[in-house]
Amino acid sequence: MSQEMADEIPVLLIGLAADPDIVAKEIENVSGEDFTYSQDEPGWARWSIETQMRHMANVPCHWLINQFGDSLRDKRYDLPDVDMKAISKAERQIPESVCPDADSLIAFMRPFFDLGVEILMRETPGSLREITCLRKVDPNLSRGVPPEKPVDFWRMASSLHPIGVREDAARGGFVIELGAALRQIHWEILAHTRTIQRIKNILKLPILSELPREGYLTMDRFYD
Repeated sequence: MSQEMADEIPVLLIGLAADPDIVAKEIENVSGEDFTYSQDEPGWARWSIETQMRHMANVPCHWLINQFGDSLRDKRYDLPDVDMKAISKAERQIPESVCPDADSLIAFMRPFFDLGVEILMRETPGSLREITCLRKVDPNLSRGVPPEKPVDFWRMASSLHPIGVREDAARGGFVIELGAALRQIHWEILAHTRTIQRIKNILKLPILSELPREGYLTMDRFYD
């Protein structure tokens, strides 16, 4: 049952450990107005590089504190000390009041990725599958332009995950295993870093990192 997770752990360890440095490297040549540049079309360019980073910094915080915080505390993990009240006021992003600039966003991310590495080193393949959360998703909710239903996004995401994500319509969401959540964090960092690269292409800035085609980046809509 857990062999797939056992095989994945060494690869995921490398990915999570490298993620903050990949983001930091890719924004080395971004400054001034380029950091906040956005445009209406294509849709992925509506979030600036800054907004992409604010969302990326929120991703591990959301999963490891909001979704799995109680389970991790029960197992005696020390979670990063962050102002969750301030963070909860900003929809899916880390606000300026917590991280005013790019350097502080990178610094905010690092303890969460260190925690992810610690989890992979301490847990067994079995416990990474046994510890779960329910990711609530309103089946009627739509957001974005054009509008997209989060439930449709999660159905797509669950089809990409080899193990660890399944829909539980009776409970109103998706059951996510801890190992799959760590994979999801890694995939989201890659996907949003690729979007930063696509914005840099618009701005005629050189791309500084070659990203692996994993997770969402196996799909042209997230890569090209």
